[in-house]
Amino acid sequence: MKKSGFLSRSLACVGLTFASMFNFVLAAPVPDGATKCKTRENGAQYRCAKDNYQADTLQIINVSGEKVWFDADKWVSFCGRSGHFLGKDIVALDPGKSKEISFPSAANGECREIFIMNCRKDSATDKAIACPESLKIVIK
Repeated sequence: MKKSGFLSRSLACVGLTFASMFNFVLAAPVPDGATKCKTRENGAQYRCAKDNYQADTLQIINVSGEKVWFDADKWVSFCGRSGHFLGKDIVALDPGKSKEISFPSAANGECREIFIMNCRKDSATDKAIACPESLKIVIK
C-alpha cells in the first residue's frame, strides 16, 4: 500500500497559510496587468492592484449616509517579492462625495497596490467597519 503523504501535504498547507498572512507584502501579479479592485480580509478592505499597466485614477465614493474615514496605503514591489511601503493617505469623505486617488503606472514586472482599509464612520471613529459597506470604487 502506498502512503498518503499526509505529512508533506500538511507542511505544504502550513507553508501556504503562513505565506498568505503576508500577501500584502508579497504582491501577486494581476492576470492581464490592468487595474483591478477586489475585497480582501473577509470583505473588510479593498485591494487595488496592477502590473505592467498605465497610470489611472481610483475614484472612491461614499455611498453611506454619514461621513466616512479611511486609509489608503500605497505599495510597490517587483511582482512576487517583498513590497515597499510608499505611504498612507488618511481621507474623510462626506456622504455622497468622492475622492480621486492617483494610481501611477507600473513597469514590466512591477506590481503596484493601493489598499483601502481601516474604514470608520464619523459617529464611531474608534470602530472599524467593512469598507465596501460605505465606499464604492470606480477605476478611471
